Amino acid sequence: MRLVGNRPPTVLILFRTTDRRWPIARHEKAILCDAAAAFEKLPGPADRYFQRDGIHLREEGDRALAALLTTCIDGAAHGPALH
Repeated sequence: MRLVGNRPPTVLILFRTTDRRWPIARHEKAILCDAAAAFEKLPGPADRYFQRDGIHLREEGDRALAALLTTCIDGAAHGPALH
């Protein structure tokens, strides 16, 4: 596993591309998982993944987020990444 100093890396999940944690994550050499960007790349329509409120996920959205998180966590073992 890749270590940052003597500890495993931090995994941060970003849900907005304007998230203020980006600079902190880069400074900490964290694994960045940009869920907002990932969902923008998925084949539409958005209501396929999100409930009517546009925030909460439907079952298909849960699966898409789980796949993203799996990729990010797996990446934590191999080095810095931006997903």
